Amino acid sequence: MQSQLFFTLFLIALLFPYSTLKAKNELLIILAHPDDETLIAQYLIELDRSKWEPTIIYLTAGEGGTDRRWEKNQAVLNKRKKLQKTRILELTRSMKILDIQKYFVLNVPDLPHRIPTPGYSNPLGKPTTNLELFFKKVEVWKPENVISLLKKIIHKHKLHSTTHVLTMCDCSGITHAHHQATNYLVKKLIQHKVFKNLQQAWQFGEGKSYPKEMYFMKRSQVLFRRRAKEMTSKDFFKYLQVYQAHQSQGVSSYTREKLLSFSEKIWEL
Repeated sequence: MQSQLFFTLFLIALLFPYSTLKAKNELLIILAHPDDETLIAQYLIELDRSKWEPTIIYLTAGEGGTDRRWEKNQAVLNKRKKLQKTRILELTRSMKILDIQKYFVLNVPDLPHRIPTPGYSNPLGKPTTNLELFFKKVEVWKPENVISLLKKIIHKHKLHSTTHVLTMCDCSGITHAHHQATNYLVKKLIQHKVFKNLQQAWQFGEGKSYPKEMYFMKRSQVLFRRRAKEMTSKDFFKYLQVYQAHQSQGVSSYTREKLLSFSEKIWEL
């Protein structure tokens, strides 16, 4: 009887090694636009896929580009539709480079609220960085509506079991309102206890746009800290390819020297 039990256990160990039985950490990344993954490309390249299973949700398809007008005339609508297709194709290329199999686009309209700004490059004015004003003025970004869409996609793709969440910086009044809104919405999802197995939630900085004090956080609070020049040649080439995938947004023109000066930091939400 005892020998039969040992033989059964031996077969189980042979057919299902420990590495396959050990569950991976499920990492859900929530971003505002296609190309925002460039801001954490170093981290994604170095992510150990034997331990982590990443999924990305993009709130918009990025159809606003650098213009983001919303006049209801056919010329503008056609331009946005064409750019949306382009940006989805660019995103597909980027995901292939980063070897990310699961990613979804929520298709929240890519609209800002612009404030008339004399001398600004866009005649419609500069996008607000005031999150409260943005939510008030841009109807389609009402938190309750976007949260409802997020809950539906999380339910549809069974993402409730997510163990770790990563999102954009909550740098109030500094970064793009869409980025701040993404952070705000993720916090709401966590408050609503959408993720049943959540262990940790993180946010990432954006170049030098986050508040100075965040440069000097205690090391124990920082999950990931890396300068591009510390990457291996192979990884840096992949990093360069991710930027080059997004031809329509200007980031593809970044030189090797510019990218080498970049650094990434991820810390607790």
